[in-house]
Amino acid sequence: MDKLALLGSSWTKIASPYREHFVPRFLPWIKDTCNALIDQKPDLKGVIFVPGCGTGDEIVMLAEKLPEASFLGLDLSEGMIEVAREVAAVAGISDKVEFKVGDASTVPTQELSPPFTPPFSAIFSCFALQQLPNPREALAAWTKALAPGGILVACFWPPGMEKEGPWRQLIDTFPPQKKTTEDWGSGVLEDVLRLCSTEVILDTSITHEMSWPSVEDFWERMTRDGPWYSRRVQLGDAYMAEAKKRFMSLGKYDERNSEEMAMPLKHSPVARLIVLRRQITPCL
Repeated sequence: MDKLALLGSSWTKIASPYREHFVPRFLPWIKDTCNALIDQKPDLKGVIFVPGCGTGDEIVMLAEKLPEASFLGLDLSEGMIEVAREVAAVAGISDKVEFKVGDASTVPTQELSPPFTPPFSAIFSCFALQQLPNPREALAAWTKALAPGGILVACFWPPGMEKEGPWRQLIDTFPPQKKTTEDWGSGVLEDVLRLCSTEVILDTSITHEMSWPSVEDFWERMTRDGPWYSRRVQLGDAYMAEAKKRFMSLGKYDERNSEEMAMPLKHSPVARLIVLRRQITPCL
């Protein structure tokens, strides 16, 4: 199974538990990203494209603040799209949203029908960009799909989201994989700005506290209901049981100490938020 197929099937399996356990924890960052777009007063005559839309909760949040807007949600996971359609229906915005299954790195122009076609008035992405193998290509494709004057807002976890803490320990638990995601310090953003005549409106870091009932809960949620579930599918439960021991050792957690293991876990990961505006000049 190739990487995209693995990711798609993995996220489909955990779509509902992900919404239960992770969307509430990510909500402060989602709100910041929504407000960053709203502050730019996007042109509501066009469509807002949401690549990597997940369970669609950010679309509902945007629709509440921008009731005249229409949205196109794209996600690699059929399960995520199914949940997103249900979430939109409950919110009463199904007539304003078109959902498609597909690779968020691209814009599926041939599969779209008016009015859900580029150029888009805005593009909104929250915690999708860091999962893509080539952020340079993704950002370039998204920016090229913007109308002149259109706004792109993206929030993502950079490599240094935690210098220490449970997320850092989780990353360090596993052997380094073949590098598939570019380092944001290597000029990715600068290349996109040059190729697509785009200006930076905002480039900042945002952090909020995230809490879990225990370190055990953090491990279980991350590897069974969250971003690391695909690792479990790929490596197997036996491997993950040994990986859990390494994770606990890195954090100096003593699994024999029931009182310590039951203590709430808090940490404050740092996300990067960028806001770009497409200028009039065509992309190269």
